[in-house]
Amino acid sequence: MTALPPPNYSDLELPSYDTTCTAPNYTTPTTITRPKDSVLRPATLFVAGRFIYSTEPQGPPLYEFSHDISYLHDNDRNVKVERVDPVTKTSAGLPQVVLKNRHLFDLKHPTAAEFPSFPYHAEATSQRALTSFGVSCFRSGNILRQLKGFRFERMVRGPGRKFRADGVLYEACESRSKGVAYEWIDCYGDMVAREIQDEQGRISLFVTAEMRQELRDALVTAWVIRIWSELSNGNKSATRLMMVGSHPENGFFECTVLADVSHRQVRHADRGC
Repeated sequence: MTALPPPNYSDLELPSYDTTCTAPNYTTPTTITRPKDSVLRPATLFVAGRFIYSTEPQGPPLYEFSHDISYLHDNDRNVKVERVDPVTKTSAGLPQVVLKNRHLFDLKHPTAAEFPSFPYHAEATSQRALTSFGVSCFRSGNILRQLKGFRFERMVRGPGRKFRADGVLYEACESRSKGVAYEWIDCYGDMVAREIQDEQGRISLFVTAEMRQELRDALVTAWVIRIWSELSNGNKSATRLMMVGSHPENGFFECTVLADVSHRQVRHADRGC
């Protein structure tokens, strides 16, 4: 008997191990989220209770806090910061937009007995957050007029598990310009923000530069830390402004973010805020 030749497997249609074939799942919704490195367009932001909104008509909140920002005081120790993301879910071919909170930071205000490296700091709780950072205060200007400033620095763990500064993230300094409360600069020394105050005492955050999501998150968080510090120290102007800005229909806090503008040089450093 003549032996049959072996089959030619190259002629057979075998499945590829590089390709995974699965049956479609019609019950599990498909979720589409914003890319991590997305660039945000300019927007005006304001505080309303526990939320931060943009001035887009009927827009949802952008951020949610565990505390009403207008009632933060020196006895508060921890504030949770969440970004509110619109998420599109598609089920059975029907898309639906829902809001999903993403925990980004825990804002901390340690007691003096803890000998903190920073009087206020933000601890990143997610890989979506840019970095942890703390705030310290400084004075700039001349003998006749001292301007108060806030320096926000990246934090890393040093000896004894204590936080230490690891480079400037943002700085905010009182402005000499009429109607401008604070001017913000980034780590490159470029002005990136202005807090604008109108004739009614309302302050808003008007973002005029495109910015990556994680940078905007850090800027907004730093802004709230600055407000918290002012309220804790009994700043009557800050308290009045925050009370006005507690409800969208009554008023708001605002800040303007700019790009490619000359920067302010920081000089005299201070302790505490």
